[in-house]
Amino acid sequence: MDRESRRLALPRLRSQVRENQPIAPVDAVKVGALIKRERTFAELRPKRACLALSIILPSDSEALAHPRIARVIRPSVRRAVIFVDVQSPKDIDRHVRAWLAQGWLASPVG
Repeated sequence: MDRESRRLALPRLRSQVRENQPIAPVDAVKVGALIKRERTFAELRPKRACLALSIILPSDSEALAHPRIARVIRPSVRRAVIFVDVQSPKDIDRHVRAWLAQGWLASPVG
């Protein structure tokens, strides 16, 4: 993934998050971008060849079996973290938007 694609992916991710969850802040930090409700539920981090998007979802989410998922970590019985490789802004598609919405809804409040 070239620098220009990385530069364009973050604004697209921000707009998609704000479109579905207008109160979810997207904080740009040195290691990438953190997407929050009360706590961080998704992260976008640069890798050598792409951007790695991780989203915390319920462990029974259908997303865990999707072919676009590069990796799954199960930190607890009720939660799973999915990792999606983002090669270009177009990779933030309807599936990723749905997973972000699901992560936001499952994120604890208060």
